[in-house]
Amino acid sequence: MVVDALRKRFRVPVWLVGTSRGTLSAAATGLQLGKATDGVVLTSTMAYHGFNGIEAEVVAAIAKWILRP
Repeated sequence: MVVDALRKRFRVPVWLVGTSRGTLSAAATGLQLGKATDGVVLTSTMAYHGFNGIEAEVVAAIAKWILRP
């Protein structure tokens, strides 16, 4: 499985991240994989969304949360 290969190769937690319509795929895949991943992050779902100008801050905040959920 790709998740196992990533975890073994990089020795890091494996999270799924989905933005906008990608939240549907990330959520569905997260449900299918269950505990095989460490978690799922859903950003800017199908309601109004965007991170124009603050993308780096958003990614940093998500990464911080992933490391200390």
